Amino acid sequence: SVAARGELEQARAEIGLAEALLRDQIMQSPVAMAVYRGPEHRYELANPRYHEMVARDQVVGKTLLEVFPELAGTPVLAALDHAYRTGQPFSTDEYPVVLIRNGKREDCFFLFNLAPIRDTGGAITGLMNTAVEVTEQVRTRHAVEHSEAKFRRMFESNMVGFLFGTLDGGVLDANDYVLELLDVSRHDLPGLDLMAMTVHDDVARSLAASAEIRERGVCE
Repeated sequence: SVAARGELEQARAEIGLAEALLRDQIMQSPVAMAVYRGPEHRYELANPRYHEMVARDQVVGKTLLEVFPELAGTPVLAALDHAYRTGQPFSTDEYPVVLIRNGKREDCFFLFNLAPIRDTGGAITGLMNTAVEVTEQVRTRHAVEHSEAKFRRMFESNMVGFLFGTLDGGVLDANDYVLELLDVSRHDLPGLDLMAMTVHDDVARSLAASAEIRERGVCE
């Protein structure tokens, strides 16, 4: 009937408007976003931030493996296949991915969120990918952890003395080398007063060093 056709046309118009609004939101998003269609994950849409993040141009119309052949056989491709096949969203933190960017192999880390896209009948037709790169944050944390582990090995060694204290002479912690040097036990550390233990001729220098630390944050 004419009424039924009118309702159908109106529904199609509303769907088209919703899709246009979604497209605009994706393209303007400050977060990297892409839309894949079909089981081959062919790019239908990718915003500027996505292109910048992956260091690729003109991905639309290509399959994921055409854009990233290095992902063949990797867990990230398996995750996309599973999300498309089952309709289960996939979300993860600090997901490791090896990418070729600007001709160089890079060990990267991303926050991923894959959401299925369905047609009006409920069938899965594609996936929406939202990604945030956290490679630098992960590398920085790993560097700090490595530095802390290295320092801890030095602290626990008997080759160098380490002592942590307050500027007024209190002792917070020390390694075994210092305990042996001062002839005290670890239990005695909280009650120690470094200024009281310092020989008279060096007290003035120690106080000057404390003053320099307060002023400059470091002393020699």
